[in-house]
Amino acid sequence: MATQLVAVDQSIIFADTSVPEALVDAYKYTQTFAQAVARKINPDPATDEYFKAMTEELVKLAWNVTGAGKLDYGLQQNRIRPADIVKSILNPYLSADQQRQLAGIVDAIQQPDTSMTGFLDFWWKKAATHADKANMAFGPLTQRENSANITMIHYGFNFDATSWRSLFVESSSASLQVVARNLEMNLNLAMYNSQVKDSIIAKLAGKEAAHIANTVLDL
Repeated sequence: MATQLVAVDQSIIFADTSVPEALVDAYKYTQTFAQAVARKINPDPATDEYFKAMTEELVKLAWNVTGAGKLDYGLQQNRIRPADIVKSILNPYLSADQQRQLAGIVDAIQQPDTSMTGFLDFWWKKAATHADKANMAFGPLTQRENSANITMIHYGFNFDATSWRSLFVESSSASLQVVARNLEMNLNLAMYNSQVKDSIIAKLAGKEAAHIANTVLDL
């Protein structure tokens, strides 16, 4: 199962290439809008306040939150590369196919081609809201019975994250703490199409591109 890369605000998000474009668009629009709203509550995506605000906004945008949780991840090794623990954080929330996708995604980030490098350099400058923290999200969007399903995991690394390459540099475990928050969601497509779509597209009005570039969106 192949995936496509979707850049949304402060998160890296993926969708299966088999998912219809309309569902991917709904995912992108609602995520961008919810993140903008949440950031007004707390600009740091690794906080409980941001996570709660985003959850509440997604419910208003026709997403049914079927599960939510938080994990404080401790390390036992003396030295570790942050990227090495990504799979162990995310795999419990992902299917076997999605776990294989994740492995490919991590490999692509570790050894990117020219276009991927350019995207990651651009994205990281916008995603790393603090010099010592990186916030990422992996959530392969899948389709089930003509509905969009997603498990989105926001997690923050406390380490010297001056660039995305820092993920692949060994760090002392004493200085590396990880907090992961997950949202398991299902989109009510009928409600989205009838009550949300036109309004949210009008409010975004093409500003999502500038939002991604500047991490500022006046709604």
